Amino acid sequence: MSAVTVQSAAVASGLRIEDRQAGVVHCRTGEYAATAALDANSIVQMVPVPKYAQILDIQLYIGDSGEGRTFDVGDGGLVDRFFDGLDPSGGPIRKSLVPDGDAAYIENYEYTADDTIDIKWLGDTLENAQKLYMNVFYKMGDTIEDE
Repeated sequence: MSAVTVQSAAVASGLRIEDRQAGVVHCRTGEYAATAALDANSIVQMVPVPKYAQILDIQLYIGDSGEGRTFDVGDGGLVDRFFDGLDPSGGPIRKSLVPDGDAAYIENYEYTADDTIDIKWLGDTLENAQKLYMNVFYKMGDTIEDE
């Protein structure tokens, strides 16, 4: 088996037109439960984000994964844009985009094209039945004159 890219139901369902309303904070949720083990370097596309989305926060929950497993959170342009090398081997991880040393913190990062926010599993397999949860909060930039 080799590394693969899989999608949450949120990504599979695509972007919604209401995701592009100016001046409104949106929250999109992605959940993924592995139905089989995935090799290291596999990517789970968790949440779709539209062009001009300014990321305000990412909240994620990853259950205990066992030793030797870490993950990055990023997108198609940079796999660790938001989090780099998080280690859930010591127990479940709950993280948010705050400048706490774990986040590759980029305040209000704005997308220039439609994309997805992804989890890249590193080091060892993503185990069967592993559950991943992500909430992405964003507002639309470049749509109101003063932004």
